[in-house]
Amino acid sequence: MEILNQKLNYNYDALADVLYIYVVNFSEGEEAIELNPNMYLTIDEEAIPSAIEILDASKILETTKFSLKRIQKIHLKISINKNDIRVNCSLKIPVHNNELLKSTNDTIINDLNLPELEAKLVMT
Repeated sequence: MEILNQKLNYNYDALADVLYIYVVNFSEGEEAIELNPNMYLTIDEEAIPSAIEILDASKILETTKFSLKRIQKIHLKISINKNDIRVNCSLKIPVHNNELLKSTNDTIINDLNLPELEAKLVMT
């Protein structure tokens, strides 16, 4: 299955330092999959990705909390095959008068037997 052109939005809680990126008009997530101790992928009842949550986001993305409140662009690519789940999240954030690209990449074993999927999601 391929999912394209889904719109993303985000919420950033600076006090908790949690970045929540979600598909606009998504159905409530059914299960959160730990990609690493600071990153979770939420899937809905049909095993379609609906959100990413990044804990300690300013540390993981090596940027300031102020910058994370002003994200300009998000690209999220999720690939699921019979062996693994891969998530690439890239953010364009303002720092002073420049734009920086920050990203995180994670891969885990698909031990949940999720169906194959390619998702390319963008917030512009």
